[in-house]
Parts: sequence; C-alpha cells; structure tokens
Amino acid sequence: MAQHPIENIPGYAGKVGLVGNSGHQVAEIDALGYLVNIDIMHHKTHEGELFYATDYQEKSAPTYWLIINNTAKEQHSGFFITSDVAGLLDVYENTDVGTFAKGTQFYGYNTNRTVGGTSNLLKYAVPLGLSGTGDKLFTQRIGAGGNQKVGGQTRGDSEIILKTNGTYVWRFTPDASAKFVLSNLLYDH
Repeated sequence: MAQHPIENIPGYAGKVGLVGNSGHQVAEIDALGYLVNIDIMHHKTHEGELFYATDYQEKSAPTYWLIINNTAKEQHSGFFITSDVAGLLDVYENTDVGTFAKGTQFYGYNTNRTVGGTSNLLKYAVPLGLSGTGDKLFTQRIGAGGNQKVGGQTRGDSEIILKTNGTYVWRFTPDASAKFVLSNLLYDH
C-alpha cells in the first residue's frame, strides 16, 4: 500500500502521520512518541468530528426519517437498522421538503463527549404528509438471509456521502408490527 505524507491530505494539514491508499487508516505519533495506527472513525472521534444519531420506533406501518444536509460540506452517513421483525429499507435523495411537516427532530450527538455539541445536519423522525420520496438510491432487505437475521442489523458498511444542500429520506417498512431503531454515524467529508 502506498503511503502519503499527511500534509498532502485535505483536512489533515499540520498533523503528524501517514494515511494509506484506502483513506481508512490514520497513523499518528502519540504522546510518548510511538507511531500508532488507528482507523478513520476512531480518529474522527478523537477530533470531535463524529456524530451519532438514533431514533426508536414501535409500529407496523412504514416509518420515514428525513435528513437534510444544510452544511457547506459533504457528509458521510453510515447507517443501519436494528429490528425484531424483518422488513425493507428504502433510501431516497432529492426529497421535496416543502411537501410535508418535518416531524420530530432528533440530534446527532458528538461521540467525543469532552467536546460535546450536535451535528449541523437536520434530522427528523416520522415526517407527516409525505407526498413524494424523491429519487430512490437503493432498497435493502433487513432481517432476510445471510448475515442480516431478524433481530440483527444491516451491514456496518452501509454508507453514503450526502451532497451539500441535499435532502434524503430513509423509509423502513416492517413485515409486521416491530420494534426498531435507525442508527446513523455522521462526519464531514
């Protein structure tokens, strides 16, 4: 794997270390002078740049979550659904937010609690009166075969990069009455 000096990577200027080709690992010099290799999510946590948002629901009807990237930066969104009943997850982009009430806001809390704060993304659970969902990005079966067992979750690498000023809807439709949670890890790109 080729290594790149950290000062050549946007967002890492002035930090000591190297990043591999994949961009998933960061090597830093710790307080004792040792070279330490950590993954990018761990690094984002230490930098106070990783946010975690969850919303719990109990219902049999489809449930919608709206995320609006109203920031000037692209945002990584790593998400998963945990449910006690199988169902279908649909993710949409370019949703017209003017056509429905936004619902209950839920927050992305900073995973570095010494820094605190919440994500700048706007997140709403169960928006009402949704007349359109936008352009479908993908559909994923939850709790159906493979490693996605009922009571399990989607794969940990379910991630998309949200474009600036983008609007997104996650819709989960359980096969029957269910208890489920949408979890979302968010960080700047």
